[in-house]
Amino acid sequence: FNASVVNATAQADGTITANAPPLPAGTYIVRLSLNSNDYTKHGLLFTYVPAPVITSIRPTSGSASGQTAVVVTGSNFVPTSQCSIAGARALTVYHSASVLQCSTPPHAPALVSLEIADVAEQPPAQFAYVPDLTITSLSPPLGPESGGTVVILAGDGIPDAKPLQCKFGNARPVAGRFVSHRSLTCVTPPHPPANASVYVSSNGVDFLLSSQAFEFRPTLTIDSLIPSLGPSAGGTLVTVRGVFSQGSQFSCKFGMLTSVATVTSTSSLTCRAPAAPSGTVALEISSNNVDYSSTASKFEYFPASIVTSLRPIVGFIVGGTVVSVTGTDFKNTTLAVCKFGQQLANATFVSTNLVLCKSPRVPAAVRVPVEVSPNAVDFTHNDVLYIYQDSIVSSFHPVTGPNVGGTQVLVRGSGFMNLATLRCKFGEIVSSATWLSDQEVWCVAPAHNVGEVLLEVTSNSVEYSTQGGRFEYQHNVTVTRIEPSFGSTRGNTLVTIFGTNFVDSSSLACKFGLLVVQPKTFLSPGQIVCVSVAATPGRVSLEVSNNGADFTEQGAPFQYVSAAAVFAISPILGPVTGQTVVTAIGESFINSTGLVCRFGTALSAARFVTVSVLTCRAPPHSAATLSVEVSNNKADFTANDVRYKYYDNFFVESIEPVNAPALVGSTRITVRGRGFSDSPGLSCGFGTTIVAAQYVSPEMLLCETPSHPPSLVPLEIALNKQDFTTSGLQFRFVPQATVNSIIPNVGLSSGLTSVFIAGTNFVNSSSLVCRFGATVVPAIFLSDINVICVTPAQSPGTVMVEVSSNGVDFSRARLLFHYRVCPPGSFCPEHEIITCPAGAFCPGHGLTNFTLCPPGTYQGGVGEVKCDQCPKGRVCPDFGLSRPMICPGGWVCDRTGLVVGEKPCPPGHFCLPGTITNDPADTSVLERPFPCPSGFYCSTGALSDVSIVMNFTTPQPCFAGYYCNAGSESPHGQGPCPSGFHCPQYSPGIAKSCPATTFCPRVGNVDPQLCVPGSYNENVAQSECAICPMGRMCPGYGLIAPEMCPAGFVCDEEGKPS
Repeated sequence: FNASVVNATAQADGTITANAPPLPAGTYIVRLSLNSNDYTKHGLLFTYVPAPVITSIRPTSGSASGQTAVVVTGSNFVPTSQCSIAGARALTVYHSASVLQCSTPPHAPALVSLEIADVAEQPPAQFAYVPDLTITSLSPPLGPESGGTVVILAGDGIPDAKPLQCKFGNARPVAGRFVSHRSLTCVTPPHPPANASVYVSSNGVDFLLSSQAFEFRPTLTIDSLIPSLGPSAGGTLVTVRGVFSQGSQFSCKFGMLTSVATVTSTSSLTCRAPAAPSGTVALEISSNNVDYSSTASKFEYFPASIVTSLRPIVGFIVGGTVVSVTGTDFKNTTLAVCKFGQQLANATFVSTNLVLCKSPRVPAAVRVPVEVSPNAVDFTHNDVLYIYQDSIVSSFHPVTGPNVGGTQVLVRGSGFMNLATLRCKFGEIVSSATWLSDQEVWCVAPAHNVGEVLLEVTSNSVEYSTQGGRFEYQHNVTVTRIEPSFGSTRGNTLVTIFGTNFVDSSSLACKFGLLVVQPKTFLSPGQIVCVSVAATPGRVSLEVSNNGADFTEQGAPFQYVSAAAVFAISPILGPVTGQTVVTAIGESFINSTGLVCRFGTALSAARFVTVSVLTCRAPPHSAATLSVEVSNNKADFTANDVRYKYYDNFFVESIEPVNAPALVGSTRITVRGRGFSDSPGLSCGFGTTIVAAQYVSPEMLLCETPSHPPSLVPLEIALNKQDFTTSGLQFRFVPQATVNSIIPNVGLSSGLTSVFIAGTNFVNSSSLVCRFGATVVPAIFLSDINVICVTPAQSPGTVMVEVSSNGVDFSRARLLFHYRVCPPGSFCPEHEIITCPAGAFCPGHGLTNFTLCPPGTYQGGVGEVKCDQCPKGRVCPDFGLSRPMICPGGWVCDRTGLVVGEKPCPPGHFCLPGTITNDPADTSVLERPFPCPSGFYCSTGALSDVSIVMNFTTPQPCFAGYYCNAGSESPHGQGPCPSGFHCPQYSPGIAKSCPATTFCPRVGNVDPQLCVPGSYNENVAQSECAICPMGRMCPGYGLIAPEMCPAGFVCDEEGKPS
């Protein structure tokens, strides 16, 4: 080269090669010498040009499959310039001295050098080979032709590179947004309706076709809504009219709320309105749940109507009844209707609280709900019933009544309803009615002029029956007096009744008290005769009625008396001087001016005491025995032959007490009377047993009971121990009372504790008492073995308890009763000691109520004075707990007295219910945090080792490409998967060795990569593949060993694919 000499090499094909020496730019003559001295005379021209320089390349990355068109910008390029990428010459197109275009050869993903071939010492550009990305799905897969749909493209190998672009059909590419290596988003451009292919590029040059096309559809529009309003509770089925395609998944959007739509035809779809507050919202539709119609219709939400009442609530089955429907939130719309059962009726809006509806006709009586709707779709559901019925009056009784009203008329028929609006109408006057059954009602006749009127019935106070009958009003009847005014209980007394307005009819009646009879004789409108019926003794009112129902109310009194009879007199003997007050015991005595006694033939005025008791003063008479009789009217005397003896003596009136213990004796009895005298033979007779009497005064004697078997005996007095009085007074010998038990035997010192005393031989008498210590209180007789007594107030201590049947003789056996104050562990409402219940405490004396254990404490026992602290591993969140609740999962309860869990489970661990320590290393207890399982991470507050995806209270899978040991706290775990290993997507958090035939070149590998042609790998856990050696070839991907170079070929370079 001019003066510069370099060695040359002769080639087999007759050519000579030599490396040009470095020389400045310019044209040089190249000559050849075979001996280093003699050069050819004529040479060839060789031109040195400036060294090419690369200033930039675009794009800077491309697919590992190659074929990326890279534009190289620089200077000093010549037509023979070639690109060298990763040491391999690439197909190069010369454009100018400053621009070349290179096509990349295939290469494993890596960052490689791009330079100009055969140029030494040049700074190379960097080109990144990236894995081929794949797009497997689009969401949504369709959208409007106007564009603007945000589409999520899912796949794999998506790089976080710029420019990331999407291309829809023939439209210009649009920018993409990197989300993850498995997804990106793009916004669709405007595009005519069609299925458009979707391409993705990570470098703006190489566009990859997606496996799924995107469908551009015509823009949706809404023509009309039916109905255009509904209740705020939602549920309205709305029909939307427009143009829709079958098979699409449409949705409706009410304001901000969406609802699934159903296509019913090419021109309509339906959707249910979701619940929303009252007001007007825009209704839009979408075929992809993302893009909604450009034109919206208005849908009005209104408060749900409520029907509270109807007036009337009943009507005839023929319909036509105007029903006032009362409620709230009624709306004035043209679609407003009422529904009676399943029949619709137009509704007339009056106010938001009132609409009017006319009941439709029904075939038979029935109860139906009445509902209201403002849109003929959404009806109320308040179960307010309307009753269809058909009231018919068939008969009534009585058919007459006084003009003053008040007659109780029994109306018979059908269809009567037990309602507050049930009424009767007499002529034009409405009166109250009482429902008896659907076939009978009571009607009260109002006051009315004398004459006939129509009687009808209504159940709703609006529509009346039309089959009623005539009711006659008559003049009111009066009774002025009767003769006689009393009669025998045997009846048959003829009584003449005087009065006014008596009517001679079959309904004319007399009533003796409650006993009704027909008159014996009608004498005139002012006088009738009735015969008394047999009845019990007593005074009754004698009344008269013209209809057998309405009797006079101010009639004449009539006295029923029994035939008088005398059973006994006391005393039966007295002094001959007379004036002895003799008590006659009998029946049917009447307090009248004709009441007298007769001693023999002598009359004595009688003093009425009761109907069975009267007294007379015996007239003077010589000693004799006479008959004593009684008459109520000085004419009709009894015939009972009661005898009275005149003698100079005394008589007995009473004894006290009237009973005493049998077989014991010595009970002191007080005998009272008149005319007692202190004589040696003064004695008391207890039946046949005679004991001496002690004289106290002329009116009183004292006797002590003898021992006597239990029985009822007469007690009489005699002056000579032989002739005893016959007063008829009785004395009872009863068995000795005993006491066996007392319940309760403990009570408050304030008294008023009711105690049950069990024993034997208790007697039901007014003298039955209990004695607590020295205090006597009345007893309540339950049976001969049980009594109840109320304790008197006493000082705290123990007293004896006894029972007496006569207030004198107390039981010999005694019981103990303990007075005390209300103790701790108990409370005492209403004088009763009650044990403090579980879940509460009673800390002191004298409490009237218990106290619930506060939150953080509990008490499982009864009768306790304090509450226990909630233990570790438990919480006590409320008042009155009888046992603690287990600490919830995901929380640590490591101290006592907790109301709720206060420490969440530490990250990297999960805490089962009942955890009592926050230290995972504390192996002394089982209730501790446990490490999150391998391959997962646990956030703060994890409660289980079972993973539920996106439920962060459970373990969550670690990110693909990362590995997580047990106890990991984040999705990155212990870091990215190391080179030579991969952490696959479907086994997150687990590091696996890359298998033979593959390599894992960097950290964070998700999947292993196959060895590229020209390389192989026979080992596992390798970060790169071995280069195919000379004499071998590696023709395909994923070789485990190189193949022999075939015969006839020379494999004199490493890394040969073929």
